[in-house]
Amino acid sequence: MNKILKILVITFISLSALFYFRDYILILAIKIFYQKNYHGEKLPLPRIDIAQLTELSDYVKNKYRTPEEYVVSKFMDHDIIFIGERHRIKHDAELIQSLIPVLYENGIYNLGMEFAIYKDQLLIDSLLSAKEYSQETANTILFNWSELWGYQEYTDIFKSAWQLNRSVPGEKRKFRIVGLNIPQNTGNDDDVMTKVIMKEFMNRNEKALIYCGMHHAFTAYKYPILENGKFSHFFDHRVGNMVYKQIGDRAITICFHYPWGTSDGSNYPIDGIIDTLMKTIPKEYQRAGFDTRSTPFGDLPATNTIYRYGYDKFTLKDFCDGYIFQKPLSQYQGVTTIKNFINRKNIKEARKRFSNYSFKFIFDNFGTVFWNYAISMDADLRGEFPKYK
Repeated sequence: MNKILKILVITFISLSALFYFRDYILILAIKIFYQKNYHGEKLPLPRIDIAQLTELSDYVKNKYRTPEEYVVSKFMDHDIIFIGERHRIKHDAELIQSLIPVLYENGIYNLGMEFAIYKDQLLIDSLLSAKEYSQETANTILFNWSELWGYQEYTDIFKSAWQLNRSVPGEKRKFRIVGLNIPQNTGNDDDVMTKVIMKEFMNRNEKALIYCGMHHAFTAYKYPILENGKFSHFFDHRVGNMVYKQIGDRAITICFHYPWGTSDGSNYPIDGIIDTLMKTIPKEYQRAGFDTRSTPFGDLPATNTIYRYGYDKFTLKDFCDGYIFQKPLSQYQGVTTIKNFINRKNIKEARKRFSNYSFKFIFDNFGTVFWNYAISMDADLRGEFPKYK
């Protein structure tokens, strides 16, 4: 009897230990069998004809503007500017932070964000007008959009606006961030964001910078839909497309530099021409914003990307109106995961909202340690970016 009891106790302790350490065991398994760093050869960059290289280089140097200066300058002729990112790139979110005081100094008082919901607008307004900044409130705003978006650089956008507003005296107009979205995966976010932009900005004759994923930011460009690897039709129901249909060239798209999708993964954008160029010009000109329309950059072709399908001669000017280059792809870093973004207070709600049915069993049955690790894994660039020069 004592032996049976002893076996039961040992079994109970073992199972309890496995349950307690289940998150760490799963994370270790993922690191061993799934999460791989890239150790292959660097993707080659193209050689550029010296005449073309000189033309592009001269344009950057003669028309040089920092990314901040460039974005603000476009508001001279446009009302709604979409600035599109790949997502989870540290310096892209940091640029939005640094843009806020520059926008304000130039009479632009609004930033619309994909990464917050419109129902939280009172909460956002209260955060930006509070006497003390609340990191917890900023975390809640991100969580209410997506339970998997716990990244410091995105919450710091709210902090940048809060710091600016604290420096604005008295009743003088303050800077505003508008949450454009609905909770992730709960409906047609493009339709909702379009309605909010029209209501909050266009109907009030306000100018605004719209910060979102690049595929939401398309205005004139139409995204190709492929079937069996061949072009089928264009999709033009993104928020940028719909705003563009209503206000025309008063809305434009600025694209951050990021790898473009191909049929078998990703590669340098614009066939690597911009990356090659930026390695040849003086360092003080490498962090820059520039036009694509009616410039030497506009006619740069892109042949190795899914974006080209459906276009006879796809070039950069078909894709976007402006472009921002900050550093080579090999130097990119992912955003910083917020410690304990998922915690005992919100994990029940996180599980309830998680909608990826392929992984729902895992996320329903593992704890906060695993959830936070999964968030950090989405921002880990080591599996792809080391392949770039």
